[in-house]
Amino acid sequence: MKTISLTQTLTLALAVAGLAIGVRAADGTVKYQSQPGSTVKMEGTSTVHDWTTIGNVIGGSMELDAAFDADLKTVKASPKVEVVIPVRSLKSQVNPGGPRMDQVMQEHMNMKDHPRIQYKLAELTPKDGKFEAKGSLTVSGVTKTITMPVTFERVQGGKIKVTGSTTVKMTDFSIKPPNPEFAGVGIKTGDDVKITFEWLTAKAQ
Repeated sequence: MKTISLTQTLTLALAVAGLAIGVRAADGTVKYQSQPGSTVKMEGTSTVHDWTTIGNVIGGSMELDAAFDADLKTVKASPKVEVVIPVRSLKSQVNPGGPRMDQVMQEHMNMKDHPRIQYKLAELTPKDGKFEAKGSLTVSGVTKTITMPVTFERVQGGKIKVTGSTTVKMTDFSIKPPNPEFAGVGIKTGDDVKITFEWLTAKAQ
């Protein structure tokens, strides 16, 4: 009969303990995934007129602790949230000239090398009846920490809708505000961009 050394016994015990901890962690969180019906809007200014782009593709997921999932009010542990938005999905609402504006935006955001906007939540804290979300936003390959107010709302079918907004500067992400020319008229774009989103998620199957 083969005997097990003390070292092997301790190693096995630690492995089992680690497995148990992992199971409890998995059982204690609820994963939600992106659903159709999400929207993100970017708004800015120019010397000719204000501009707006809208996208209907927000990918990603979030993992909530069971207590937060139950009431969406008390946060004991910040959720794990990762969001991805394809740059190509953002479409200008200018008419006519929308396709040309899209092309200008994609060029300035260096879409060829950085085709996605990414966001990762670092901390979520209650504030003024809402939540303050602190996380990293990556645009055009540049990552910055941003803070913004967000809300979590239970909607039809047990889904969760997350809404929020923030204002960023293009130059903070090494993006030069576009100065395109249309019909012989030069347009100077403002540096500030307001981002508003409604992110619809449902429990992972």
